[in-house]
Amino acid sequence: MELADFYDVDIRDIIDGERKGEDMNKEEKERLQLVADYAETEKNTLLMRLRIFSIVGLISLIAGLTMMVISRDNNLPVYDYLMGTLMGVAIGALLVAVFYSTGVLENMRKRKRTLMKVLLVISILILLGTFIAAIIASL
Repeated sequence: MELADFYDVDIRDIIDGERKGEDMNKEEKERLQLVADYAETEKNTLLMRLRIFSIVGLISLIAGLTMMVISRDNNLPVYDYLMGTLMGVAIGALLVAVFYSTGVLENMRKRKRTLMKVLLVISILILLGTFIAAIIASL
């Protein structure tokens, strides 16, 4: 859009690589601007989500590695569980970021929304169950 405005040509002329001499009407120009704005909004949303996943993964990785280095003498199951959970969150965040950026996660979400909810509930229950088991084992 900016190139078309700068050179005062139709956007189709830029795409086709030749000038046809037609002026872009105002309605078409507004429509193309809306499409460009929508694409920019989608890109910003994607980048924000990827940043969040990356930050969560990085913080979890740093915390998990720090616990791993510090805990050489520690034999508490809860400590080991927390360290493993942090490392798992880091790996999970990395996988989600890769799946999200390639579009795989969005396709899965559109097709199998209910399956994703079931998997989320099962994952949370497994996470809570292992945490409770670690607490009981440490007593």
